[in-house]
Amino acid sequence: MVEIKVYISNLAKYNDGELVGDWITLPTDSEILESFIEKILGEDDEYAIHDYEAFFSIYEFDNPYKLNELLQQLKSYDSRLIQSLFYNLSSLEDVLRVLGSGEYSCYYDMESMQDVGL
Repeated sequence: MVEIKVYISNLAKYNDGELVGDWITLPTDSEILESFIEKILGEDDEYAIHDYEAFFSIYEFDNPYKLNELLQQLKSYDSRLIQSLFYNLSSLEDVLRVLGSGEYSCYYDMESMQDVGL
């Protein structure tokens, strides 16, 4: 299963010079993510992703709810397959499109293309 970590910050507090935020592992239940973000925001209403641990790029204003939803769709796939696709594709959406279409072949434990041809 593919898991990533994101650091979600309260943007209003950050702009006031105060760091309020925490790490969360995705994917998670949508209720847990909602509660997590509500706790960070308090009375404020803007958040940002200020750091991440993932093998693909995540941007400051990416939607963590959408990111979580897309990662939920990857749960049933082998993480080696997902990482291989990310190596060749540019986005999470592209990886999901290829997985959905079946337009890929994956050979595990191969050292070179010569191993594939044997």
